[in-house]
Amino acid sequence: MERELYSLENEQFIARVAGPDDTCLAPVVAAWTAGENEMLTKTTEEITALFTNGRSIIVFDRETGRFIGHVGLTIEYEDDKIEVGSLYTDVEERGRGVATFAVHAVLGLTHAKYPDHEIFAMANDRSKPIFINKIGGVVIDCESVNPGVWEFCHSCPMKAGQKSGKVKPCVHTPIDLTHAV
Repeated sequence: MERELYSLENEQFIARVAGPDDTCLAPVVAAWTAGENEMLTKTTEEITALFTNGRSIIVFDRETGRFIGHVGLTIEYEDDKIEVGSLYTDVEERGRGVATFAVHAVLGLTHAKYPDHEIFAMANDRSKPIFINKIGGVVIDCESVNPGVWEFCHSCPMKAGQKSGKVKPCVHTPIDLTHAV
């Protein structure tokens, strides 16, 4: 039922909620996250769990039917904040708007499933312009996100860094997506 409720289509792409029948794509998404070296790597098992629980959006090229993108609701924190993550576009498809389309779809899914939750993403240099300029997200202070976010930094390929003279526990930028379009 969720697949029908949370699909999005335009002239180029079809996005829908991944389900148990799509778990054959989980190793592809896991490999994408590992290959980027800019985001937390997700295992095939973690992606399969997102698919099985209706917490992933998968995007296909409308003309060819080829699987070209993914984004998920990767973590739900105890303070009713949900993290959007594992955003990926196939290298050959970048620049076509796949990621923007996927994020719009996952925000629709999030607002429908979790209407009272705040939504955020930890953006890297590639995803930050998408979340801010194309989606309408707003940069928030590192202190605004759930402290549990920082527990994953040890496994991040980018490790700790600095921004604006303040040491922050992560090189990624927290972006509030709760009221984004």
